[in-house]
Amino acid sequence: MNDLKSGPVLLVNPVNRGLKGIIRNGILYENASVGLLIIESEFKKNGIKAEILDLNILCSSPEFQGQPDRRNWYDLITREILGRNAGSIGFTTMASNYVQVMILSEKIKKLRPGVHIFLGGPQATLTAEKTLEKFGCIDFICCGEFESQANYIKDLFNHTKKPGEIPNLAYRDENGTIKRTGAQKLINLGSLDPSPLNFDLYRQKDRANSQKSYIAVEGGRGCPFNCSFCSTKIFWQQSFRLKNINSLVNEIKQINELYSPKMINILHDLFTVNKKAIKKFCAAMKTLNIKWICSSRIDTLDRDTLQSMKDSGCIDIFFGIESGDTNTLKQINKNIRPEKSEEIINYCSEIGIQSSVSFIIGFPFEKLGSMENSLKLLSKFIVLPHVKFALAHLIPLPGTEISAQYGGRFRFYPELYFDSREIERIEPELEIRYIRENPELFSFFYFIDSENFNFYYIRTVIHIFEFLAYYFKNTLYLTSKKMEITDLINSLIPGFRQPFLTHEEYGYFKDPENIHRRFGEIITSYFENSRDCLIFSLFRYENDLYTYGRSIRQNTAENESIEKSYEYHIPKILMDIRKGKILDPSQYRENFLISLSRADNQLKVSIKT
Repeated sequence: MNDLKSGPVLLVNPVNRGLKGIIRNGILYENASVGLLIIESEFKKNGIKAEILDLNILCSSPEFQGQPDRRNWYDLITREILGRNAGSIGFTTMASNYVQVMILSEKIKKLRPGVHIFLGGPQATLTAEKTLEKFGCIDFICCGEFESQANYIKDLFNHTKKPGEIPNLAYRDENGTIKRTGAQKLINLGSLDPSPLNFDLYRQKDRANSQKSYIAVEGGRGCPFNCSFCSTKIFWQQSFRLKNINSLVNEIKQINELYSPKMINILHDLFTVNKKAIKKFCAAMKTLNIKWICSSRIDTLDRDTLQSMKDSGCIDIFFGIESGDTNTLKQINKNIRPEKSEEIINYCSEIGIQSSVSFIIGFPFEKLGSMENSLKLLSKFIVLPHVKFALAHLIPLPGTEISAQYGGRFRFYPELYFDSREIERIEPELEIRYIRENPELFSFFYFIDSENFNFYYIRTVIHIFEFLAYYFKNTLYLTSKKMEITDLINSLIPGFRQPFLTHEEYGYFKDPENIHRRFGEIITSYFENSRDCLIFSLFRYENDLYTYGRSIRQNTAENESIEKSYEYHIPKILMDIRKGKILDPSQYRENFLISLSRADNQLKVSIKT
């Protein structure tokens, strides 16, 4: 094993969002890996020189963009890493970037066999033994919380301690046998250095000072709940911990003085479990006048707590709602009533806190009826002010109950692997080979086959719903009161028979114009001459907004201005839709059509000028 004299430790943060996303969004504080900043700080305290290489920053740099061979991404990044002349290289890992880490590690080891490679983070922890079995390029894995190991690592590097003496370490002994030492108790967060982390690495050198972003501050760790699809409870041992509120607020105050971020992102899987502590936090934050965001869970909040959060500067809360179906929620051990979700999201909208709601479809036991309940609940949320949404398919994560129960039904769809435009510059053939050969390690990229639908169908539902929710949300909501959303989506699919689509059928709906055209045909045929002509009129309104808006979609401010112009002329119906008060569509018809005509004419004038 290399000692510290052979070079500093290089800590690498892999690309997290895909190269195109990084290039588009530039260098932001929110790219910062708080985990690596913590490790760098711990190494420094223990006399170990460490350097952070954040590939998100590297890949957004003009120097990287100017490389003629940048499409040979892995070779280019390998040369960059080796050029830092580190004696040891550590990667932080997540499920989404694990294949990237393995490819880089093998290339690094091949070119420089003497370098020492170690891993940390959730994905490496949850797959430690299997990773060491499959990849000889990895020397050891720091499992769980690094702070409990930091003071041992220097001794390990200097050969004054053996790997078997380091807590929570996965390694190979002298005979090549894979072993893992016992874990220590979770650390007391009050024992950590309260000084703010050094975010200087993430200063925005290429942006005007007025363009500031958020900085993440760790608020605590862990979640006490038991969702069967989630790996958080395994990594944090299903334990909830919150930082001392006074220390947390003081850290935020110092971060604000040093970096003046636009807002603070409180990093915690579930920040709001302890209502008494949260109200104390809100009282302290109210004096600082700093905007902040966090993650929560529906059944840990009430109106009083939400109002306190709003008054103290909270502007956005992430909610993993997952499903609108009671039986599905029970099966995934998330016993939250959909009615409670409605109550909390409606109240957040009412007081002006943005809700970022996340739903999952494609559970292996799910049927179209339960999926319908999720889409119906989500359709209620998308028409509310101050709501963002994400609709995703189930990802089988290592160590979870769902993965253990359905592991024999994992299926990889290589043709869909690069469906996301965010990752177009990574090398697909190379990554696909790794993923195919190691489903236990790279289950993130797999789908669990179901008797009720296939992956092409789930992806098609997501594509169609997202498009309609962004551009035709009010039409979608009112239509959902007349027909099932799944029936509507199925009617858009030419020749639909059952929810087992081909790649070609799925590919048809990757083009948003095909969704737009088919939706217009269906709405026209169903509602143009019916008593529910309000739906058709509403479709006309949103279709005009979409059609005219396409020509100026790059100008977000102008597009928002057009939408506000429409809403100025049609306030009654939109507000009633949002409040669920549409009872008799005929009462709106005459006034709506007149208002629509006025808005239409005003829009056409604004486009011409």
